[in-house]
Amino acid sequence: MNHASISGRLGRDPELRKTTSGLSACSFSLAVKRPYAKEGEQDTDWINVQAWRQSADYICDHAEKGDLIGVEGRIQVRSYTGRDGTEKTITEIVAERVEVLQTATKTAASSGNTANRSRTPSASKKRQEVQAATPDEIARWAYEETGEVVNPDDLPF
Repeated sequence: MNHASISGRLGRDPELRKTTSGLSACSFSLAVKRPYAKEGEQDTDWINVQAWRQSADYICDHAEKGDLIGVEGRIQVRSYTGRDGTEKTITEIVAERVEVLQTATKTAASSGNTANRSRTPSASKKRQEVQAATPDEIARWAYEETGEVVNPDDLPF
């Protein structure tokens, strides 16, 4: 069985890319704290995640740096040739399901850092709509986006 389930904080704003055939793709890293502390400091692992299709669209529309993200998927190990010509191996999670679990408390606007923001006003508005939505509305939106029936009682809030 190859199943991974993690939650962690986004290290930077996710960026949506499109393949030549128009398929949505998004790569991001999550900072995941280890369950123990060593010498008083808790270590953090950076886990690479690859999201495709609706999951990629969702994470790019509704998440930003610092948000707590939940990911379910499978672990994949792949090799590629780096820019320097050496063979490299990467381990990542290929997301099957992503979810914004908690938004960051500190926004770029409050810290004065509004340069290079990839989020559009409409994406921020969508985010506010999702936060204010009822479980029934979210289930309806999920059905409209993915075609999958979601039972509102199964939502974690």
